[in-house]
Amino acid sequence: MVWWAATGWLVLGGDAETSDAGLRMVRAVYWAITTMATVGYGDIVPKTVPQMFYACTIMITGVASFGYILSNIATLMLRLDAARQHQEEVRDRVEFFMQYHEVPPALRQRVRAYFKYLWSNKGGYDDVEVFDSLPRGLRADLAMYLHRDLLAKV
Repeated sequence: MVWWAATGWLVLGGDAETSDAGLRMVRAVYWAITTMATVGYGDIVPKTVPQMFYACTIMITGVASFGYILSNIATLMLRLDAARQHQEEVRDRVEFFMQYHEVPPALRQRVRAYFKYLWSNKGGYDDVEVFDSLPRGLRADLAMYLHRDLLAKV
């Protein structure tokens, strides 16, 4: 994207005072990066009306790209936080259950280890819980699909 912005800047005559083509391209890439990442530093400025419109377009594109990336990161962090919150809720329910039923400490450790394993290896979900939450007919269809290789051999 930076390369296209730099090329457009050159097409519009940006940095025409330099005759060295390599230096013009490096300066155009510099202009594109500073314009997309910020509002530019002011050392390479648009001089004509088309250059000004182009610079505004590149600034808006840079802000929109930055906003898009930032929103995706925020959404990812929110999802991770929701998963962690679900894990904590499950852990609290299990702890309450074990305390209520006065489960011995050794067995409590085994139960905690199981839930720790479940979270680290399966992302905190249990296949049986998902399967059991389905209606009987859908469960049967899903079981047939999951065991199709075995059924094909029979």
